[in-house]
Amino acid sequence: MDKEKDKNCGKTLKLGIDIHSSNYRVAYVEDEEPSSTEREMSPEEFLDWVKTHITQGRRVYSCYEAGPLDCTLHLDLKSIGVYNRLIRYKHWEDSVQAREKSKYSATDLLEITCALA
Repeated sequence: MDKEKDKNCGKTLKLGIDIHSSNYRVAYVEDEEPSSTEREMSPEEFLDWVKTHITQGRRVYSCYEAGPLDCTLHLDLKSIGVYNRLIRYKHWEDSVQAREKSKYSATDLLEITCALA
C-alpha cells in the first residue's frame, strides 16, 4: 500500500449532489469535519475528483436525487467504489413545475448521506 493511500485509510468523504443540466452542485464533508463545503463542478470534473479520493483510499458516500440522470450517475459511482443512495423527489406530482419547487438542495442531500453512512 502506498503512503498516500495508507495515510487516508479509514477516512471518509460524504457527498450531497444536486444535479443540474450542465453542472453539479456538491456539498461535502471530509473525515467528520464539523462543517461542510459546497462547490460547483462539471460532470467530468466531479467524477475525476471523486476518483482521486477513491484512489487515495478514502471511503466515499453519496446521495443524489433521481431526475434527468435517472440511475446513470448511480451506476458510474458504484463502478468506481462509491457507496451511493439514489432518492426520488420529495413530492412526486404530475407537474414538472411542482417537482422543481420541491427538489432537495446539495446540503439536504449531504444530510441524508451523513445520516445513512
